[in-house]
Amino acid sequence: MVQRTEVQGMQQLATGQVSRPAQVVRRAVEPIDDSKVKSYETTNRILGALGEFVDASSEAAYKQAQIDVEKKKISGMATAVSGGKLGEEVNKAELMGYDLVQSQSELAVVNEELSKAIMAQPDMDDETYSKMRDAKYGDLLAKYQDRDPDVFKAISIKAQESQGVLFNIRTRAQKEYRDYKAKETLNYNINSQLDGARSVEQG
Repeated sequence: MVQRTEVQGMQQLATGQVSRPAQVVRRAVEPIDDSKVKSYETTNRILGALGEFVDASSEAAYKQAQIDVEKKKISGMATAVSGGKLGEEVNKAELMGYDLVQSQSELAVVNEELSKAIMAQPDMDDETYSKMRDAKYGDLLAKYQDRDPDVFKAISIKAQESQGVLFNIRTRAQKEYRDYKAKETLNYNINSQLDGARSVEQG
């Protein structure tokens, strides 16, 4: 009697079950569903377009915000120039613009005070002048130290630029003072000699 030996896997094929290798081969050769691919590509395009739109909107909003900030600074400057006062609900940008103008105005006053002090006392020694200058600038810087950093920096830069002008004023004042004292001394000596000559004649 001949016995039938079933080959492994044949029973599965006979019952409609497909082995795993056969499934892999079938997936490799069967046509791709174009509708699914197109749907995936469409979704990607939509997401990409939305991303670009969001980026463009964000950039536009950022640029507009920059313009709004600068407009507020200008508004604050205009208020300071006109001698007005800021309201209670002032924002940071407007305060920055106001402080920028106001601080420069106060710096001009400090420089004027230094100029007047130089003219009033042209023989002032360097140490006395330096202490007076540092004290005046120090007070102004301390006033705006906790305000916008750009305002604080602008004061320092402008004060530094002012030193050349103040140096020229001081140099001219000292020269005029020396010339005046030299003339005064010369006149005194001449008058002394004349007085001496008259005394001799009278004697």
